Amino acid sequence: MTFINPAILWGLLAVSIPILIHIFNLKKTRKIEFSTLMFLKEIQETKQKRIKLKQLLILLCRIAFIILIVMAFAGPFTKGFLGSITDKSPATVLILFDDSFSMNGRSASGTDFDAAKNKAIELINTLAKDDEVFFVPVSKIDNYSYLTPYKEINSIRDSITHHKTSDVRKPISSILYKAKNILSASKYPLKEVYIITDGQSSMFEKNNLAAEELFDKDTRLNFVLVSARTPNNISIDSVDVKTKIFVPGRTVKLTAIVTNHNNFNITSKSIVFTSDTYRDEKAIDFPSGSATEVDFTFSPQKGGFQSGTIELTGSEISEDEFQNDNKRNVVFYVPEYLGVLIVSENPSDDDYLSLAISSSEAMMTDSSGNKINFYKIKNSRSLTGENLNDFNAIVIVTKRSFSNDEASKLKAYIEDGGGVIIYPGKNAELNNYNDVLNKTFGIPYLPQRTENPNGTVFDKIDYDHPLFEGMFKSKTNESKIESPLVKSWVSPQAGANSQSLIKLSGGENFLVQYRIGKGNILFYAIPPDKSCSNFPEISIFPPLTLRSIGYVSKLPSPKEAIAGEECYFNPEDFGPIKTDSLFIAGLNQKKTAIPYSSENLSLINLESYINAAGIYTIEDKSRVLYEFPANTSGKESLTPRLNTSEISYFIRNQYKLK
Repeated sequence: MTFINPAILWGLLAVSIPILIHIFNLKKTRKIEFSTLMFLKEIQETKQKRIKLKQLLILLCRIAFIILIVMAFAGPFTKGFLGSITDKSPATVLILFDDSFSMNGRSASGTDFDAAKNKAIELINTLAKDDEVFFVPVSKIDNYSYLTPYKEINSIRDSITHHKTSDVRKPISSILYKAKNILSASKYPLKEVYIITDGQSSMFEKNNLAAEELFDKDTRLNFVLVSARTPNNISIDSVDVKTKIFVPGRTVKLTAIVTNHNNFNITSKSIVFTSDTYRDEKAIDFPSGSATEVDFTFSPQKGGFQSGTIELTGSEISEDEFQNDNKRNVVFYVPEYLGVLIVSENPSDDDYLSLAISSSEAMMTDSSGNKINFYKIKNSRSLTGENLNDFNAIVIVTKRSFSNDEASKLKAYIEDGGGVIIYPGKNAELNNYNDVLNKTFGIPYLPQRTENPNGTVFDKIDYDHPLFEGMFKSKTNESKIESPLVKSWVSPQAGANSQSLIKLSGGENFLVQYRIGKGNILFYAIPPDKSCSNFPEISIFPPLTLRSIGYVSKLPSPKEAIAGEECYFNPEDFGPIKTDSLFIAGLNQKKTAIPYSSENLSLINLESYINAAGIYTIEDKSRVLYEFPANTSGKESLTPRLNTSEISYFIRNQYKLK
């Protein structure tokens, strides 16, 4: 056991006071025996024994009371798990200060964060002048400017006083590993590590670090707990963009998951979605201990990266003590146009496909009513000579056969995130498809063509797939869905990394999606003409055609980052970058240069740049390449706490410390 204020232990001398009182109370009195009371002597002796026992118990209680009072003011710490070291020798002292936003939990005397500051200052006041002292907020544990010892105590006090909670959290494994690295260059062999924390249970995650990799026998690990209760909290845990196919002016659906961590219900809580000038507000009830879905829809009127926030407003401390997790950022990309390459050997093969695209485009207008030229179509008779990376999607219609070069070219395009739609024609050479195209793609071979003069129709549709979002009024009344009458088809086979989207009545696949690398293939069983069916004549043909193109199109796909965690950016996803200057910017628009070379295109870890929730952009000197949301970790929103015994058990068992 160690103490913040060991000098107060001199107060234990006060234990002598009740002892002296007890001794003086034992002064003997002269006994006078009367003949008439002689027979009561035995009873009196029994009563005296009871009185002495009572006095002894009172003495012990007085002593215990004084000891506990003195110990409390001395500020005991949890004993280090690595044994004791002499307190008289100079030591390297590492104070790791938990500044995650869960430290905003409150007690009668203020927040846990305020209590942690007081504990840190009390601890610093006990240090010897020769001690080497590190003070490192957990959110800054990867920042090298914080990993040097302080030269004077007053500067540490200033750092503590002005420090604020952070959106960044770190698990205990990362904290201990970083502590080991900091202490590896310590000035003294004797080392003390103090972790001042609220003991949030989610902080103590299991890991594979071995005990011998952490500390040597001269290092003592201490936890200083400042949380006295389980705080109240409501959090927005995630925002999912349900819409997967984006067109300007079309509805986008978002779903937020909100959790009430409290043991009481919350009613009429306001939750707001904003994006530029658009604002939508809803009042929601959140049952105790439950997660609730809240849906928002809106129609972006322009293309490019679209950002927004979903936020809980009007929170009261009595029901929500953490404010950092009340807001969630979201980013998605709406294309201004789609570049589509349509490859067909005969000009008439893609007539119906082109008609469906042009008819839909004729009805597309912006917010001012002006016509939008959304699809930029290029018709070609061959893949040879075409730069596939110039297009968002490739549509191959009734192509008879493929060369090995064409198949390899398509595969490279798909693996890099591109999308291809394949319509095999009635004259398709299936052996060539299997031996060249399907073999190169690594997808199941095609069976022989099936002929049925009576025809077959749709039987099952995967309504939950994004391809069919909004196409049907009902997912259950399948009998009313208009189906083509298919008389000749080549059924694509499902396999690994594939999904059957539409099945025919005989169980054969009509449409299968294959995933290869970062991209997708949609493989149909028939061509988009009337040679094998009446597919172009039914109402499902135009929307299915357009949504197929939109679904497979290669577009920026913003990924959520978590503040303080690894987040990788791949410059190759944005084509040739002709500059060696890249920048990252947050909401304050302050730009920070990112080390980068156009000659060495490798993944860039953005972890050190994302230290708060917000909207971030990656830019070169002239344009925005990428925009993405950063949010807080959902683990930091959890309210359970561990006590000293539970932390001790975890550390001893996880790291096998003695």
